[in-house]
Order: sequence, then C-alpha cells, then structure tokens
Amino acid sequence: MTRANRLGYMIAVTAVFAIALYNAFWFALDIGVRLGLIRGIVFGIDAPNFTAALTVWNEVFFFAAAIASFIAAPCILMRSRWALWAFGTCFAAGVSDWIMLIANPYYDGSGAGLATTVATIATLALLLLLRWRRVLN
Repeated sequence: MTRANRLGYMIAVTAVFAIALYNAFWFALDIGVRLGLIRGIVFGIDAPNFTAALTVWNEVFFFAAAIASFIAAPCILMRSRWALWAFGTCFAAGVSDWIMLIANPYYDGSGAGLATTVATIATLALLLLLRWRRVLN
C-alpha cells in the first residue's frame, strides 16, 4: 500500500468510526427513552418529547443508518468493499432521516445534522476512491 493510500485509509477508518459513534449516541438515547431509562433533558435535548414526536419512518431510516454504520466499521477494518455498500446505506438512510427530522418540533435545527451529512458525503467519496484504488478488496 502506498503512503497516500495508507493515509486515505486511516482517515476513512477514523471517519467511519466517528460517524458510527455519533450514531451510537443517538441509538442509545432513543432506546433509553423507549425503555423508560432516560427521562427529562439530556445534553440540552428534551429526549422524551423529541423521541415521542418522531414518525415511524423517521425511526426506520434512523435505525437503518445506525445499523449500517455499525456494519461499516468492522468492514473497513477488514478492508472489505462491503464497507462502501454499508456506508452508502448509512448515507442514504441518514439523509432521509435528517430531512424528515426537520419537521420534528423538538429538533433545534442545529448544524449537527448538516455537519454529519457533509462528513458522511466526504467519507463516502473517500471510500469510493479507496475502492477505485483497490485498497478495499
């Protein structure tokens, strides 16, 4: 592996794991509220009302994005091309979730959703480049 490929691979691993950790936070928050373990405001988020205001499709797209990011993390460590497919699914489902989330009255409209979407697009582009350069098998 060339030095440029190695650098790109390490950046991709870091980005995939960062996005998976971000999704894990929201995943745990959602499940915690649904199980009654989290009540009240967490990190400035009115978690129970926010979660109650989510639509079924919002949840479907979110859980699909989160699970896909959890699958992409070990795939990229194995340098598998399936990391690209899993992360592509994470991107498509995550953007769909974010677009529908805008209608949630408890969503504060912060730049976190936009920043995550931009980071996901950049990571997906890097994964495509790594696949083209045959770093991902």
